[in-house]
Amino acid sequence: KITFIPEDTFFDLPALESLRIFWSEFQTLPSNLFLFSNNLITLILGVNRQLTQIPDDLFKNAQKLKELRMWSCSNLKLKNNSFWNLPELEKFKLGISNLTKLPENLLANSQKLKRLSLARNKIKTLEKKFTENIPEIEFLILKFNPLELDQSSFIEFLQLKELNIEACGLTNLPKSIFDFQTYLEVLNLAGNHLTVLTEN
Repeated sequence: KITFIPEDTFFDLPALESLRIFWSEFQTLPSNLFLFSNNLITLILGVNRQLTQIPDDLFKNAQKLKELRMWSCSNLKLKNNSFWNLPELEKFKLGISNLTKLPENLLANSQKLKRLSLARNKIKTLEKKFTENIPEIEFLILKFNPLELDQSSFIEFLQLKELNIEACGLTNLPKSIFDFQTYLEVLNLAGNHLTVLTEN
């Protein structure tokens, strides 16, 4: 298992487009790790239970990144600027990481984000400020979170095509909760405790 990554590890790989690192035990990443990774498009960091933070400037020179996937980072503490410099990001996954809430400006500069997966965390609500920053979401995966929904939970997601809220402990759905999802094609409600669906 990787416990330490020198900051110059990828300095001689300016054409690098895809990077996958699994089963690691480093607590943080050098802030200059992607200093010369101008062509990085896909980054996958899977299963790192020791990772506690993302340096503020980690992605300052990796602004072409389109896909970022992380999971099983159970000690990760997020800040508003953890992913602040990712203007081309289209797919973001952060699952199985014990998250209870998300900083409101976590993805404020990722206006092109289409797919967001936050499965298997401990999230109850998505703050309005957070959802306002990502209006172009088409695929939203929130399964296995203890969600507490209200009428406005998805009101910002006007482009939503697929919503997965499987096994979220739901006993009812607020009236008119999907009034603004005119493009919704796939809705997964499996594994909940719903007994009655309202007319609207």
